[in-house]
Amino acid sequence: MQTHVSIRGAELTEDLGARVESLAADLSSRASGLQLAKFVLEERETGKSVGVVLSWGEKEETVVRHGEASDWDRAFLDLQRRLERALEETEPTGT
Repeated sequence: MQTHVSIRGAELTEDLGARVESLAADLSSRASGLQLAKFVLEERETGKSVGVVLSWGEKEETVVRHGEASDWDRAFLDLQRRLERALEETEPTGT
C-alpha cells in the first residue's frame, strides 16, 4: 500500500509521523486490497484536523473520512472511530 502525507499549518513531527505510520499499518492489515492511503493533517486556530482518503484501485472504491478536535490525540481518535464504521460498511463488498 502506498502512503502519502500532506500537512498544512503545522510541522510533521516524529509523533505525528508515528501516528500516521501506525494508522496506515493498521489499515493495511485490516483492509484487503487497499492500494493507497492519503493523509491530510491540518492545524488551525480552532483545532486540529486529520483526514484520509483510502483507495482500493481495482475495485474502484474510495473511502474519505476525517476527524477534528482541539488536540491531535482526539483528532486521531475521532478519525479512527469514523474509519471503523466505514470499514464495517465496505467489508461486505470488499470480500
